[in-house]
Amino acid sequence: MKFVTKLLSVIASIAVIFSCMIFSANAAKSAILYFNKNAQVGKDVTISVRINPDVKMYAISFYLKYDEEILKFKSGNGTDDSSGVVRVNVVESPEGKKDVTYSFVFTALKGGTSAITVTDCTYAVNSVSGAETKKISGASANLTVKDSGFSSNAKLKSLNVGGYALDPAFSPTKYSYKTQVPFNVEEVIVTAETEDSNAKIKSVDGNTKLKVGSNTVKVTVEAANGTTQKYTIKVNRAKEGVNTDIGGLQTTIGDSVYLIASVIPKDIIFKDFSIEVAKVNGYDIETAVDKNGNFRLYYLKAPDSDKLEPYLYDAEQDAFEKLKYVFMGENYYIFNAFPNDYSLPESLYSSTVQIGGFDVECFADSATNMTDFYYVYCFSADNYNLYRYDSSEGTIQRYPDFANISNKEKEDTDGLISRFSSLSTNGKVIIIALTVLIVGILLLLVLLIVYFVKKSLNRPEDFVLEDDDDFDEVEIDNDYTVLK
Repeated sequence: MKFVTKLLSVIASIAVIFSCMIFSANAAKSAILYFNKNAQVGKDVTISVRINPDVKMYAISFYLKYDEEILKFKSGNGTDDSSGVVRVNVVESPEGKKDVTYSFVFTALKGGTSAITVTDCTYAVNSVSGAETKKISGASANLTVKDSGFSSNAKLKSLNVGGYALDPAFSPTKYSYKTQVPFNVEEVIVTAETEDSNAKIKSVDGNTKLKVGSNTVKVTVEAANGTTQKYTIKVNRAKEGVNTDIGGLQTTIGDSVYLIASVIPKDIIFKDFSIEVAKVNGYDIETAVDKNGNFRLYYLKAPDSDKLEPYLYDAEQDAFEKLKYVFMGENYYIFNAFPNDYSLPESLYSSTVQIGGFDVECFADSATNMTDFYYVYCFSADNYNLYRYDSSEGTIQRYPDFANISNKEKEDTDGLISRFSSLSTNGKVIIIALTVLIVGILLLLVLLIVYFVKKSLNRPEDFVLEDDDDFDEVEIDNDYTVLK
């Protein structure tokens, strides 16, 4: 028993010694940065660089880089080139020391985070052959400057990872999450919103080029006063062939469960459509939208299919409907219902036709030689138009021959036009001749009326009676007039 105890003590001692050796070796290979984490706007902050290769040094050279918008160099053993770099080239200062620290004073200009980096670090030693230059690894760290006049709130109000559920559920005070994505997902869209409108998302890292297995995505939030907070998400990308539906946003259509794609492959979206992020049940996912926003397409995968298909989403009903469309050549055609005020000649009647596996609303022709043709209303090439579908050849062609007439106009004109159209050629000639005759008679009557009106207006106002005018004499008596 005593032997075992001694053996364990020896092993523990060796482990301690070995760990110290590893620490010393690591410490000797890189520079070390020191600075005050509580830097404030308007105050000085000291940044120290420690060089410790554990050998006697007689000269040291390195560059200290910083963000000149946040910090301003004030003093230190180095030359500032005014572009965010302090150049240090010391010859006498090391004096054969194995551990040297240099300090630099900066003034904090504004709130924010500045990367502090030590690069190109070299030192000189004496050897048998003379002076010898050696390199040491640099160092890098972020210095956060706070502004007491602004909010320190660097919390998120929401966090989404491409439609995949977070575990645990998001909370502003929880900073670590995990999620799973299918094998075919190599990139996730990370969207976040800050609690404070003056805060900002400083960076999102690790969400692209996901490898199979564990990946770390980091979201850095910067408060208005420069305070920063990081949220991390462990994203596990599944192996090929392993349940590709894991973690995906799902929906039920009928009795089947469909996977909603959070990322849409660029090669399957329609021409003239572009990717936009939209929310479904609180999750941000990619959608395809045309230039004028007529259609927003969501891509779903049926449980018995590996193919993504476009769907329309009704937010009020919280329901998806498969998009009715067809590709012919390089062109797409999205089938739509005819507008309410759209009317066609009487020879056509409402019907449906099978195109691309869909029952499409259409107008069919009653003429015996036109039974293979159907008129459909489609959205294509960023426009709505009437198209004629040839069911015999399986082709579709734009057909602008029919005008869009309102129902009222149709009611006012349909009766006369249809009756006139049904007349024979002789009948049409007779109708036209009678119309011309009636118009001519009306015109003649108008001219006669104008003539007689003008003649009456030109009549003299006073008449002179002559002796031979055929009137009887008049005798006036008691104010009465008597005719003789």
